Amino acid sequence: TSKVALLTVDEVLFAGATINNENKSFYLYNENITSDVYLMTSAKLLNNTYYPFVLSTTGKIESDVPGTYLRSVRPVITIIKTAMVTGTGTIDDPYILIES
Repeated sequence: TSKVALLTVDEVLFAGATINNENKSFYLYNENITSDVYLMTSAKLLNNTYYPFVLSTTGKIESDVPGTYLRSVRPVITIIKTAMVTGTGTIDDPYILIES
């Protein structure tokens, strides 16, 4: 079965992001994403307001953005490690995953 989720704070940290410091030189950073992205991991609950971790547009992880604010999500698809990938990822030659 397919698995789709959001990025967790651990995954973003392992990818090279830092907490409360800008970092635009890790592989998950994308300058074309123009909105902060909610992460799946909870940061805190304060006065009945949920504060999830957020990956900001400057590449830092923050925990002071209320979950009621409008932000983006960045889904992650789990792929079996034996899958074969073809294509270059362009509109004319998209990635195609083949289970091996």
